[in-house]
Amino acid sequence: MLVGQSKEWDAIYNEVKRVKGKFTLKNFIIRTGICLGITTAAYFLLIAAYHIFSFSPATSFEMLLILLLVLLAGLIVSFQTVLFPMSDKDIVLIIEKKYPEIKDQLACSLELACKPSDEIMKNWYLFDAIWKNTSLQLSNVSFSELINPKLLKLGYLSILGAVIITLMGTLFLPGFVISAGTGFITKVNSFKVIPGDLTVAAGSNIEVKVMCYFKPQKEPVLKFKNNSKNFQEIQMNRKGDNLYEELFSNATEDILYYCVVDDVKSKEYKIKVINPPKIETVKTVLKYPSYIKQKEKILTAIEDISELKNTEASIRITLNKEIDKCDFTSAGNDYNFKLYKKEFVLNFKIREDSECIFKFIDKDGLSSELYKFNIKAIEDNPPVVNVFKPKDKNEVKKTEEIEIEASAEDDYGVDKMGLSLSINGEPEKKFTVNFEKEEAAKGRFTYTLKLADLKVEYGDIIAYFAYALDNCPTQNEGKSEIHFIEISEHDTMEQEAGEGKGVMVDALKKLINQERKIIKNTFSSANKLERKRDKETLAEITKIAESQLKTRVFAEKFYNSIKLKLFDIAVLVDKAVEQMKAAEGLLNNCEPKKAMSPPEQKALAYLEQAYKDAIKLKLLNPKSSDSDEEDDTETETTKDQEKKDMEKALEELAKEQKDFSEKEKKDEAKQLEDAIDKLQDILKDQQNLNNEAQAKAGKSKGSSGAPKEGKSGEVSGKELEQKQKENLEKAKELKIKTMGGNEKNEEAKAAMGGAASDFSKEDFKEGEKKGKEALDKLQEMKEDLMKMEKAERGTGTKEALDDLVKKQQEINKTAKEMAGGFGEKEKDNNKDLSFGQEGLAKKTGNVKVPENEAKNAVSSAKELMKSAAGEYSKDDVKEGVGKGNKAAAKLKEAIASLKKSQEQSNTMQEAIKDMMIKMQEAKNDIKNLKDKPDPKSEKETAQKMKENGKNIGKAKEMLGKKEKMGGGTEGKGAAGEKESELGDLTAIRNNKQMYLSVIGDVLDALEKKYIELEGEEANRNIDKQKVPSVYKKLVEKYYEDLSKDKK
Repeated sequence: MLVGQSKEWDAIYNEVKRVKGKFTLKNFIIRTGICLGITTAAYFLLIAAYHIFSFSPATSFEMLLILLLVLLAGLIVSFQTVLFPMSDKDIVLIIEKKYPEIKDQLACSLELACKPSDEIMKNWYLFDAIWKNTSLQLSNVSFSELINPKLLKLGYLSILGAVIITLMGTLFLPGFVISAGTGFITKVNSFKVIPGDLTVAAGSNIEVKVMCYFKPQKEPVLKFKNNSKNFQEIQMNRKGDNLYEELFSNATEDILYYCVVDDVKSKEYKIKVINPPKIETVKTVLKYPSYIKQKEKILTAIEDISELKNTEASIRITLNKEIDKCDFTSAGNDYNFKLYKKEFVLNFKIREDSECIFKFIDKDGLSSELYKFNIKAIEDNPPVVNVFKPKDKNEVKKTEEIEIEASAEDDYGVDKMGLSLSINGEPEKKFTVNFEKEEAAKGRFTYTLKLADLKVEYGDIIAYFAYALDNCPTQNEGKSEIHFIEISEHDTMEQEAGEGKGVMVDALKKLINQERKIIKNTFSSANKLERKRDKETLAEITKIAESQLKTRVFAEKFYNSIKLKLFDIAVLVDKAVEQMKAAEGLLNNCEPKKAMSPPEQKALAYLEQAYKDAIKLKLLNPKSSDSDEEDDTETETTKDQEKKDMEKALEELAKEQKDFSEKEKKDEAKQLEDAIDKLQDILKDQQNLNNEAQAKAGKSKGSSGAPKEGKSGEVSGKELEQKQKENLEKAKELKIKTMGGNEKNEEAKAAMGGAASDFSKEDFKEGEKKGKEALDKLQEMKEDLMKMEKAERGTGTKEALDDLVKKQQEINKTAKEMAGGFGEKEKDNNKDLSFGQEGLAKKTGNVKVPENEAKNAVSSAKELMKSAAGEYSKDDVKEGVGKGNKAAAKLKEAIASLKKSQEQSNTMQEAIKDMMIKMQEAKNDIKNLKDKPDPKSEKETAQKMKENGKNIGKAKEMLGKKEKMGGGTEGKGAAGEKESELGDLTAIRNNKQMYLSVIGDVLDALEKKYIELEGEEANRNIDKQKVPSVYKKLVEKYYEDLSKDKK
C-alpha cells in the first residue's frame, strides 16, 4: 500500500479508514445489544421458572451455566467484528454505492495504490493525476451520512437496558442466582475424599473418608471395583457431622473408586496394592570348630542362636519378591551379607554376644516386618582341675617321695595335664605328666614327686598346683587350687624348745597360716581374672588386698615387739613385711598373678624361716651353767624380765590376731550359710522344672499316635464331615453388605467344603487346617460387620455369623484333638523350659562355694543344666529331664558337703559357750525383773522370758539330760515343768529365787561340760612323743585336774 508518497492519496485513504472504524463500531454495538437482549429475556424466563418449579442448586447452576455459555457465544460473535473488521475494498464499494457520482474512481485509486512500488514509480505521473482527480470528486462527498446515528443510539440503549434489567432482576429476585451460586460451590468444593490415590501393602485395611463442607441431602455413596468389570456400590457410614467412612479390609488387589454426594461425582482414585517383602524359607547352617568334632546343625526359622565361640554361621533367606535393600543393625561380630534378587545371605563367626535387627525394603519402598534374633557366644571354659591328695602337707623330710593325685574335666576333652612347682617363691616350673582318660572329657593322673630330685633344704616351702589344657586351638588352661609342702626336720627341736614356743611362735604360726590363705585366694582370683574381668572378681581381689594389709600391719607390730631382742628373726619378719607391701600394691592394681609370684610366696618363705629359727633358739628356756652364782642370778633376773616384756607384747599381738581370725571365721561361716541357702533355692527351682518337664514329656507322649479316648475320640470322620456340611449350608444363606464380604464368604465356603472332604477321608490334620482358614474368613467378616451402623447390618446377620463362628470353632477343636495337634504348643513350651534351665545354670554359676568337693559338684550341676537346656531347645524333653535330674542330684551332693563343713566349723565347745552367754543373760533378766508390772514393757518382757524358756530346753538337749532341772523338784512351782511357761511373768515374780536357782544349775552344768571338752581337746592335740619325759607326768596331771575343777 502506497503511503506518504502522494498527498492526495493519503487524504483519501485516511477518510476510508475513518469510515471503516465507524462501520466496525456500528456492527459491534448492534450485535452486542441483540445478544444481551436475548440473554436478559432468557434470564428472566429462568427466574420465573425457578420460582414456579424450585430447581435444585445443581440444576440452577447448570441452567445459569448454559445461559452464560449462550451469552459468551453471542459476545464472541460480536467481537468478531472487532477482531475481523471489513476490508478496505468492502468499505470503498459501500461508499461508491452510496455516492454513484464517483463512478468507480475511488476503487480505481485504491487498486493503483496497492500496486508494486516499481510500477507506481514508472507510471507516477499517470497515477498521481488519477489520485488528484479522485480527491477532487470526493471533496463534495459527506462521509458522516454513511452511518445512521439513530441506529448507534438504539444499540447503546439496548445494551444499557439489558444490564440494568439484569441487575434489577438479580437484586429483587435473587433466589435463582443464589441457588445457582450454591450449586456452583457444591460442584467446585462441596466435599473432600481421603486418602485419594494411594499405594499400600497387601493385606492392609484402608479407610475411605468423605468430608462434606455442607450437610448433604442424601447419604454419600462409594463406588469401587477391583478385578470385576462393573463398579460396586456401598452406602457410606456416618461417623460424625458431615463425616462419612467406609473400610476396604485386607486389600489384596488394586482398587478403583470414587464417591458421589448429592449427585456430584468425585474424580476416580486408585489404590495400588503391593505385596510387601516377606520371608518364605530360612536355612541356618552352624559349622562348629573342628576340634569339638560335632556335625553341622541346621535351623529352619529366625530364632536366637546360642553356640560355642568361633562357630561359623550362614543364614540363607528366601523372600517372596525382589528386594532393593536390607536395613541391618547389629553390634559385635563381623557380619557379611549379600542380596541376590530374592535371596539374602548372612555370614558371620560367633565371637561375642550381640543382637541382630533387620528388615527388607522393595523397590516401591515397602518394608517387611522387623526381624530380630539374639546371638549368645558360649565360652569354651577351661578344664576344672582338682587335687585329691596330698593337698597341703606340712613337715615332710627332704628325701621323701610324695604321691600327688589329680583329675580334670572339660566341656569337649582334655589334651594335656601337668604340675607346676615353685620353691620359696622362685619362678614356677611346669611340666606335663602322663594321664588316663576316664571319659571323652575327663582325665586323671597319679604322680610321685621325689623331693630329693628337687634339692630342697629344711625350711623350704614348695607351692604346687595341677593344671590341664583342653582341645581348643588356643588351649585353655585350667588350674587347681594352690597347695603347699613344707620341708621340716623331724627331730626334737620343738620338744626341746618346750615353753619357749610360747606366744611368739604361735603368732608366727598364725601369720604363716594367714599368708598361705591369702596366696590361695590370690591364685584363685588370678585364674578367674584370666577368664573374665568382671566386677565380682575385682571385688574379691580388693578383699584380698584388705586382708593382706591387715596381715602386714600385724606383722609390723610383731616386728617392733622383737626387733631389739631377737634381731635375726626380726630381720626375716621385716623382709616378709616388705614383700607383703609389694603384694598389696599389686593387688590394689588388680594384678593378682604378679602379687602371688614372687612377693606373697617370698613373704611366706621368710615367715617359715623365722618360725624355724624361733624353734631352734629354744627361747625362754636357757640352760644353766657353772658360772658364779651372783652372775647366774643376775643373768636369770635379766632374762626373766626380758621374758615378761616379750610375753606382754606378744600377748597383745595374739589378742589382735585372735580378733582378726574370729572375724574371718565369721565371714567364712556366713559365706557358707549363704551358699547353702542359695543352692537350696536353686535345687527347689530345678526340681519344679524337672517335674514340669516330666509332665510335658508324658503329655507329649499321650497326645501322639492314636486319637484320644473319650468324647472326642468317639467322633468319626463321617460325623465330623456332616457337622462341617451343616455349617457350610448356613454359610450359603448369609448375605453380607460389607465391602468384600461376599467374596470372603465364598472363600470361607470353599475352605469348609475342602475341610468336609478331608474329614470324610479321615485326614483330620489337613481338615483342621482348612477349617482354620474358614474360621479366619468368618472372623474377618464379623469384624467388618461390627464397623457398620446397626441399622445397616441387616436383620439377623450378626447373630447368624456368631453362630457360624462358634460352630466352626467347635469343629476345629474336635479335628485338632483327633489329629493329636499339640506340636506347636509343645514346641513353645519346650522353649520356655530351655529358657528357664539356662537361667538356673546362670544362677548356679553365681553362687560362691568355698568348699572344694562342693565346688566340683556345683560345677558339674551347672554343666548338666546347660546340657539339659540344649536338649529342651532340640525338643528332646526326655533327655533334658534326665540331665535335669542329674543336676538336682549334684546340687544335693553339694548341699550335703557344705552342711558337713558347716557342722565341722560349729564345734560343741563354741555351741556350749554361746549357750552359757544366753543363760547368763536369762539370769540377769530375772534378777532385773521389777516386782510391779510395767504396762509399757510388759509384753516385750514376757516375750523375752518366753525365749529364755526355749533356750533352757535347748541347753538340756545339748547336755543330754532328760531329768528335770532344779534338783528334780516336783509340783506346780517346779522349774522343770515351767520352763515352757517363762512367759508367765506373775509366776516368775512369785518364784524368782527358784527360777534363778534352776538357771544357775543349768549354767554350772554347761561350764563343767565346757571344761571337760577343752581338756579333752587339748589332751588330744598333744603329741605324747614330743613332750619331754620330765614334763609328761606334769601335763597328764594338769589336764586331769582341769577336767575335775573349774579353772
